Amino acid sequence: MNHDWLLVETLGSEPVVVARGLQTKNLVPISVFLRRNPHLMAIQSAIRESVQAGQGVSTITPKNDRVIRTEVVRMSDGHIHGVHVWIGPTDLDPPQRPIPGPLIWDLTSGWPPTPSNPCATAG
Repeated sequence: MNHDWLLVETLGSEPVVVARGLQTKNLVPISVFLRRNPHLMAIQSAIRESVQAGQGVSTITPKNDRVIRTEVVRMSDGHIHGVHVWIGPTDLDPPQRPIPGPLIWDLTSGWPPTPSNPCATAG
């Protein structure tokens, strides 16, 4: 795994990868995306712990060779939408996280229930 942040959506039954760094992914289940990663179970545990605690965590892998860092991504209503995950050497600081844009959409009206249209703001 390279040392970019993974954006993982946690609304469904299994977390899915939305992006690696600034590159979007096709909502691939994390167990498939990281199937060959020896730290998959530790990463899944860190994601679960972050969602349950409602805050980021920092943990060392079982072999003490990597650190796993997570930061929660909240929707505009405060609910947790996903988790940013970074794994790297213990002596390396993570890069700056890309800014995600979680929104709640009103499917009846077709627009988010916010005072302004975020799509117009984003261009």
